[in-house]
Amino acid sequence: DGIRDTSVTGVQTCALPIWKMKLLYITVLIAVKLLTMYGYKSTDFEVHRNWLAITNSLEVGEWYKDEGSQWTLDYPPNFAYFEWALGRVAAFVDPDMLVLENLGYASEATVIFQRCTVIAGDVFLFLMAYLALSNTLPPKAIWGAVTLIVFHPGLLIVDNIHFQYNSFLYAILFLSFYLVTKRQYVASGVVFAALLCFKHIYLYMAPAYFIFLLKRYVFSGERHPVAALFILGTSVLSTILISFAPFLDQLPVVFARMFPWGRGLCHAYWAPNFYAIYNVIDIILQKLFKITSSSPSCVNTRGLVDTYSPGEDTHAVLMSITPRLSVQLTVVVLGVVCLRYWSMKREKRTGGEEAVELAWLCALCSAAFFTFSWHVHEKAILMVSIPLMFVVYKVHLEVVFPIISIAVAGTVSLYPLLFQTAELPLKVCLVFLMFIGYPLVLPTGSLRSFHLLDAFFLFLTVAAAFYQSLHPILPWGASLPFLPLLALSLTASLSLLTSFARVSAFFLSH
Repeated sequence: DGIRDTSVTGVQTCALPIWKMKLLYITVLIAVKLLTMYGYKSTDFEVHRNWLAITNSLEVGEWYKDEGSQWTLDYPPNFAYFEWALGRVAAFVDPDMLVLENLGYASEATVIFQRCTVIAGDVFLFLMAYLALSNTLPPKAIWGAVTLIVFHPGLLIVDNIHFQYNSFLYAILFLSFYLVTKRQYVASGVVFAALLCFKHIYLYMAPAYFIFLLKRYVFSGERHPVAALFILGTSVLSTILISFAPFLDQLPVVFARMFPWGRGLCHAYWAPNFYAIYNVIDIILQKLFKITSSSPSCVNTRGLVDTYSPGEDTHAVLMSITPRLSVQLTVVVLGVVCLRYWSMKREKRTGGEEAVELAWLCALCSAAFFTFSWHVHEKAILMVSIPLMFVVYKVHLEVVFPIISIAVAGTVSLYPLLFQTAELPLKVCLVFLMFIGYPLVLPTGSLRSFHLLDAFFLFLTVAAAFYQSLHPILPWGASLPFLPLLALSLTASLSLLTSFARVSAFFLSH
């Protein structure tokens, strides 16, 4: 049972039993993540502490009604139950963190507890990623793929520093992939439905699951389609109904928290998607033609980054983007991806190959939402990058470089989350580790997919990220405070959209 094969990259692995390798890996993982224990933490730290207090201080029916803090509960019910369960343990660590009135509470015990819950999610991610990949890749490739997922620098920034629980949620996603490798399609759909009830951003992947299960389960030819659709639909809808059952009498309130359509087209820091480029073009045209808009919501004010009311102009020169138009653009791209997948020959595949298919679809559908949907957060790039890490050892070498470009540009686009000067060495280290580490872990010959345009935009993105740190000391720093964020959004969007196009073209043409 020892690992004696030469890895894909040509590095000889240790002749250790699998269980010892896993234990060693988990030890290293925990040690690395513990380094962030007392680092910078964002307002999301207080958000989750307040949710611990809400779910452990109030009756279930009051969870989505509480407005004692600006950090109201706005995730689906399963995440609320998760916070409640954490609170049961937190009560033994520091009961004061569960007091609703203790806004901004961050005792040392609270910090250690909350940070450790995130690290526990990292360990869960490792276990689920290894489980899914063990039925997908040959043994010599598993550890490289697991490393690309578990040590993804974007997860380090968003979860271990900024503070969220994405690793825990991606672990549930990989559990669903694992069930596909075992051809347990209904169970996979149920797990994904449960994941949707943890965090509704996974709606990005819902079209992928729908078309995949429709093709591979309902119309597989192995069972009657009507019976299969009934079993699948009943199982999935029951899972969602059970999650929302305590809140059926207040669904409008819950959905209003989950889907705040009144927010503007873009987040305060523009996510690096199509609209970042669109916004910059509008600004340039506005300055070039000296156009003054009468609308208070144009370009860089409230309609774009904070609130939106129907009929408001979001741009001064270019056509205004409305929620309906953003949905239409997203649906068109999703339709192209899903129809192309449906039209592919229904070949007999192994469970592992089907899991790779599903991961591909999840990445491409997430890319469509990230590129064109309304009020996208920059952190949503992980919805594209993480599934691509799952398939990187199973794709043609010509798309490995754009997949890694997405990981690098996506990570660098998260740098504004680390806005303190003390984090500059970490940013430098992450860039260095990505450029040195990825070639060591990736399959041999991956750099053959190197493309000059990808590399150029990637270089501009990294340069813009570090320009952000230098901007305050430059002569024009005070007069143009938002220039670094605009530059990073623009360069990262050019890099990501170029790589999206190459990855999508490969999928559509193969």
